Amino acid sequence: MKPITIKYAWMDGWMATILAIVITLFMSTAPSYAGIVDQQDQKSESMENGGNVLPPKAQPKGYSLSDMAKATAAFNVTNPRPDVFPEVVNGKPFQGLFITPANTTNTFNVKRGTMLYVPVSAIDDSPTIVGTFPKVGDQKALEFYTYNHSQLGTQYINITVDGKVTSLDDKYVVEVKVPPLPDGNGTQYITAAAFLTPLKRGTHTVEISTLEDGDAICAAIGGCPPPFQFSVVYNVIVH
Repeated sequence: MKPITIKYAWMDGWMATILAIVITLFMSTAPSYAGIVDQQDQKSESMENGGNVLPPKAQPKGYSLSDMAKATAAFNVTNPRPDVFPEVVNGKPFQGLFITPANTTNTFNVKRGTMLYVPVSAIDDSPTIVGTFPKVGDQKALEFYTYNHSQLGTQYINITVDGKVTSLDDKYVVEVKVPPLPDGNGTQYITAAAFLTPLKRGTHTVEISTLEDGDAICAAIGGCPPPFQFSVVYNVIVH
């Protein structure tokens, strides 16, 4: 069955990946990555232009992916507003790429040298809980929940910078314990995200995309439509 492709110009919050499935379908990344791998010449060009996906264990400016998940979870599950961006994703020290009501063109203006934090998908254990939510710290359970077809059934998680695709593996998926979240008092938060190196001066595109077709999603909405393929394109202007 052919997947449905959804491209958003705007949505309330980062939760676009799961919201594409859960709000359109219910309520918001091992190894099957659709065979997308950067070629060497693409890597070389990407290195020159910046926008490289850092390794999952990298800690730029002292922040790990888990640190960023904790810092941004409450923001991510609500309706983001530019005036309430967490400091760590408002250009200090990173610029986060998010969908907000005030930014209908998904355009971000940043200073040269700014690193980007790019979440692709997010979900928490606020009701309605989808599938068997894993406990924080159980990496095997997290991988099973993310990729197994009985749960979310994630097929791929991609970040595309200026046309160059990088597939994120399971090491980019983190789960953290957080204070009760504003979308329903959940305390466990999962996100797939990556840090990008600074882009060179000029205008760039950063696309996030994923495909999920797990049985847990179907169960949560009381039926199963075709797989949902989700993507959002951000415009990043570096001054």
